[in-house]
Amino acid sequence: MSLNTKAGAVMKGLNIFAGKADPIIKPDAAYPSWLFDLLNERPTPGQDLAPEQLLSVKYLRIQNRERIKTLSKLSFCITDHTTK
Repeated sequence: MSLNTKAGAVMKGLNIFAGKADPIIKPDAAYPSWLFDLLNERPTPGQDLAPEQLLSVKYLRIQNRERIKTLSKLSFCITDHTTK
């Protein structure tokens, strides 16, 4: 699929309003500069960590998940679930 990204091109199918025309691409200067930064590839979390650090992060995630489960179970037991 070829995408025409030249200013003035009509973007068919991107209209979200009933009864209105499809949007037209504006020149790059009409958009905020941060918008184009979204296209830059960002590193995934933990990508810059050493293997032993990554293992400790994984361990902490597992511990946190278990803590959340335990607190959830305690919260369920403490809450009054009787119907009136």
